[in-house]
Amino acid sequence: RDNFSFKNAFKLTGLPILIFEQDGTDLIFILDTGSSVCVLDESSISKLKDFKYLDREDNRVDVNGGKVKRRYGLFKFKCDNIDFENEFLISDLTNIKESVKEDSGVSIDVIVGSDFFSKYQYIIDFDKYIAFSKKKWWSKKK
Repeated sequence: RDNFSFKNAFKLTGLPILIFEQDGTDLIFILDTGSSVCVLDESSISKLKDFKYLDREDNRVDVNGGKVKRRYGLFKFKCDNIDFENEFLISDLTNIKESVKEDSGVSIDVIVGSDFFSKYQYIIDFDKYIAFSKKKWWSKKK
């Protein structure tokens, strides 16, 4: 299968949401083409069995001119028996999660950014409510 439909979730919530699975745990991913990187809410790390912190950090300047240290992690997940592995910026998404939950009733775990779409060559089609890839890169688990 080369596409994932978010039609039902979009009709219910107005958001492009997909449910991915990691070792029997469901994770709510929101597709965000405006985000350059994937972001994992730090409170969701406890749900993950196969999470690895990466041996790299970087610093960014916040709005007040102070430095903010950013951490990264890696984990594997799947959707419809297609395996993925991606790097995630770890961040406190509390305010975003509260806003999304208030507007849609959904509690997200992950923001999927353009780095994921680029890596796996996915394109978002909002007319058809699908994310699709023309490249057959995946391996299906039986």
